[in-house]
Amino acid sequence: MDHIGRRRLGQGVQLQCLQCGRSVIVMTLQQQRQFEAMHRVCASAMRPVDPGYYGLGDAVARVAQPVARAVGIDPQCLPCQRRRRKLNGLLPRLWRR
Repeated sequence: MDHIGRRRLGQGVQLQCLQCGRSVIVMTLQQQRQFEAMHRVCASAMRPVDPGYYGLGDAVARVAQPVARAVGIDPQCLPCQRRRRKLNGLLPRLWRR
């Protein structure tokens, strides 16, 4: 599920729905599957960017990723993904590819 962000925390995993923003720390695969099942509806609520267009989030990511790498931040981190999806939802057709 691409709308669920994952981050390893010691022995557990933090899961966060990138659509609704809810977050949980799980210890077992069963808990992970339960969280994914509860947020399956969120994936259908997400408006995908038209493949023929760049969205606003794509444009911002294009500038922000090299800057993040330069200062030592992972450009694919959870807040970056969330920002990209949110901006793509606001303006999904910025310009043609």
